[in-house]
Amino acid sequence: MIETHIDFLKWQIAEYNKIVKPANGFVCEACKNRRYFAFIDQAGNFALKACTCQNAIAAKQAEEKEQKGRKKNVQ
Repeated sequence: MIETHIDFLKWQIAEYNKIVKPANGFVCEACKNRRYFAFIDQAGNFALKACTCQNAIAAKQAEEKEQKGRKKNVQ
């Protein structure tokens, strides 16, 4: 039962963190492809923290961009 603001935040966080999004090129079991985790910040607000999978996605995108650049220079 939701009786306080903190209870409501905890409910919101639980609901957000249950969301499973379809994979879009990279599957992350930790965040279920949301790319973020919800939590209560130090000020007592609903907040989002980036999943570490974003680092892997960014690295993969940078590598693909670099490879495309190499292909253009070779032609």
